[in-house]
Amino acid sequence: MKAGVARCGASFRKRHEKPEHQDPSRPPGRGGLLNLLATAAGFTVFRMKASNESLGSLYNDRVMSLEQLKHAGDAYNEVVDIAHKVARARSPQRPAPRR
Repeated sequence: MKAGVARCGASFRKRHEKPEHQDPSRPPGRGGLLNLLATAAGFTVFRMKASNESLGSLYNDRVMSLEQLKHAGDAYNEVVDIAHKVARARSPQRPAPRR
């Protein structure tokens, strides 16, 4: 019976031993972690591209419109200033009121 127990223990050890690695400089179990990190990096780059496209759309739709409105407002202010100057030139000069 002892021989059967020893044989059973030997096969158990054989099944549960860690396999020998061919490359001793690379520790075991790192391949899964590297794959996970590579996948996460790829997903992050993909999301950054989508975010940049969204920001580009926001800039073109909102900021450019605000710049155009500013130019239109500046042009309107120039027209109003000229109209006020013309109105002052046509009106007779009144003496300043006394205090």
